[in-house]
Amino acid sequence: MIDTKLKINNKNLFPELRFPDFKEPWQRKKLNEVFKEITETIGDRNIETYSVTAGKGFVSQKEKFGKNISGQQNSKYIVLGSNDFSYNKGNSKTYKCGCIYLNTEDRKIAVPNVFISFRLIDKNNDAFYFSKLFESHYLDIGLRKIISSTSRADGLLNVNKKNFFNLEIMLPSQPEQKKISIFLSTIDKWIENLYNQKVFLQEYKKSIAQKIFSQEIRFKDDDGNSFDDWKWNKLSDICTIKTGKKDVNEGNPKGAYPFFTCAKKPTYCDSYSFDCEAILIAGNGEVGHCQKYSGKFEAYQRTYVLSNFMCNSDYLFAFLNSFFQIYVNSKKQTGAMPYIKLGMLENYTIPILSLLEQQKIANFLNSIDKFIELKEKEIVKAEEWKVGLTQKLFI
Repeated sequence: MIDTKLKINNKNLFPELRFPDFKEPWQRKKLNEVFKEITETIGDRNIETYSVTAGKGFVSQKEKFGKNISGQQNSKYIVLGSNDFSYNKGNSKTYKCGCIYLNTEDRKIAVPNVFISFRLIDKNNDAFYFSKLFESHYLDIGLRKIISSTSRADGLLNVNKKNFFNLEIMLPSQPEQKKISIFLSTIDKWIENLYNQKVFLQEYKKSIAQKIFSQEIRFKDDDGNSFDDWKWNKLSDICTIKTGKKDVNEGNPKGAYPFFTCAKKPTYCDSYSFDCEAILIAGNGEVGHCQKYSGKFEAYQRTYVLSNFMCNSDYLFAFLNSFFQIYVNSKKQTGAMPYIKLGMLENYTIPILSLLEQQKIANFLNSIDKFIELKEKEIVKAEEWKVGLTQKLFI
């Protein structure tokens, strides 16, 4: 028989961090003493179907696949009410183990019956408290034991429901659950506010950049005079455009040099072919996505490398970031451009202005970037603080 007990010390009946109103020890409970499995299927009802996705929670199948995919398979879809839970065991290998999410919608939804779905037996228990408990990957130790013992030869997971519901947790009183729930909810709102501030700055930068590059807003020179009219040049006239030569399989996550592929974030590799200031543009994958880097790096064979600039590189990067993706998306919508061809980049036109005006534009937009980076650091610190705090609130 698989040992599904978490390593809970009998003496450790109190969390490390606790509100002063509570003194009584927490109780050891199996999941099946707190929750019951949900087996109700859709039947003839019209209920929207969802998938449980690691890192995101419940994602509409209509959004994910373009349609509800239940149809005649309604008998294979389980109905969840508000404050019910579902566990996607298939995500457990790639996203730790605890891909367990709470349905916060004030309506019924349906999920595939390959997930383990369950609800609180006692409705006076606090669902949000348990969602934070599962989010903290509290069940990981017990789930890893089940997974290592029941994974199939083909790599798929086969988490046994009986073993799952035999997992143990330490349970505080309902008033203490509520206190912890309200506290963590307040922290979540604080972090959400930080994210909203970051989004506002990003949208402000996008809006102001478009006004600058459409000449709705113009800078003055140091004497307060207007700059000359803008001229337009082909991209190939103001920089060198090459492609990388490496296959994506040559990457090594532990390598010493950034490896720019066609993803939004670079990986690493053991060698480098470029040592310069460059703008990298994804030729397929995240088509049109732009990144800027200075130093030694490697590039994928469908990644375009712009270098040897005859203009301010920060200015050029800001312009490409503001307009090139829009241009790419317009081509993709017509079905004419699954990837970027070299000629498309070479002939793309850029407004060329005096170096001083370029510098003023670049400095202004970079100043907004610094505020965005500062907000990103605040978010990272807040998330790290939340993780450390949550670990101390649970046993």
